[in-house]
Amino acid sequence: MSETITSQQELRSLDRGLRITAGVGLALIVPTVIGSAVVALTSPRAGRCLTYGEQCSQVSGGQIAAALVAAVVFGILAAAWPSGRLPFTAARVCAVCLQAVAQLTLAGLILGYG
Repeated sequence: MSETITSQQELRSLDRGLRITAGVGLALIVPTVIGSAVVALTSPRAGRCLTYGEQCSQVSGGQIAAALVAAVVFGILAAAWPSGRLPFTAARVCAVCLQAVAQLTLAGLILGYG
C-alpha cells in the first residue's frame, strides 16, 4: 500500500516538474527569438542582404513562424493539459521534448536567416 502511495507521489512530482519545465520554455521563447535575431542581424551576410539584396538566406518566414507556433502549442499543451485527460502516460514528456525541439529549431532557423 505504501509503495502505491509513494509511486503516486513520485508521478505527481514528475508531472509538476514537467509543467514547470514547459512554463520555463514558454517564458524563454521571446528571449530566444530576440537573442537569435540580434546575433543573426549582426552578421556580415545579413548586412549585405539588407543593404544590397545579395547573399540572402533561403530560410522563409513561414518556416520560422511554423517553428514558433509549434513551440508555443507544445508548450501550452505540456503546461496546461489536465493529468487525468492525457492520452497516454508519457504524453507530457513527449510534449515537453517536442517543445524543446521546436524551440531549438526556431533558434536555428532565425540564426540561419541572417
